Amino acid sequence: MSSAPATTFHEAYPLKDLRPADYNPRHLSDEACARLQEPIGRHGVVKPVILNADGTLVAGHQRTKAMTALGMTHTPAVMLGTKVRLTDEIQFNLLHNRVETEASVV
Repeated sequence: MSSAPATTFHEAYPLKDLRPADYNPRHLSDEACARLQEPIGRHGVVKPVILNADGTLVAGHQRTKAMTALGMTHTPAVMLGTKVRLTDEIQFNLLHNRVETEASVV
């Protein structure tokens, strides 16, 4: 029985090497992006982005946009050990966005 390649953590993955997903449905207004920059600027990046094994950004599109606006060049990242299918990648992205949005509503 063979095991799948391990998911890897990158402490400082270059933002310039990220490949944003073409399908990303979530877009922030300039005002919302500015609000997101505040805690990142104050506390740093506390939640890594998630990458497919080919470097495609699965989760963290808006955070990387805010990091870039702040002049940051690297981000913590979790890279999946194997390339997942596009349909699974999209489903994960939608679920991840919904969970984050629901959790932020008080």
